[in-house]
Amino acid sequence: MAQDLSRAGPDEWRQALDALDDAGARIRRDAGQTPMPEHDALLARLTRRLRTLGDADVAALADDFREACLRVLCSADPAAPLAALGLVQDTLRRLLQRHALAGMPRAA
Repeated sequence: MAQDLSRAGPDEWRQALDALDDAGARIRRDAGQTPMPEHDALLARLTRRLRTLGDADVAALADDFREACLRVLCSADPAAPLAALGLVQDTLRRLLQRHALAGMPRAA
C-alpha cells in the first residue's frame, strides 16, 4: 500500500530518481539481450520501491517502465522499444521530481 506522499522526504524521492536512472542505464546497456535474473531483480526492486513510496500514478508508471525495459531486452532490434522506454522514463522522472519538490520544506 502506498504511503502518504507528504511523509516521504525529498531524499527518498531523490534516491528513487537515482534508482530509476541506474535501472534505465543498465537496461540500455544490455539492450537486445535476453532478460537475465539480475535484470528481473533490478526491475522488481525498483517497482517495489516506487509502489511503496508513491501513489497510484507512480505505481502505474513504474509498471509501464518495467514492461518497456523488458521489451528493450527482448527485442532483436531495440531501436523502437528504446524510444518508448525513454518516453516512459522521462514521464516517470518528471512525476518523481514533482513529488520531491512538493515534499521540500517551504522557505519562511
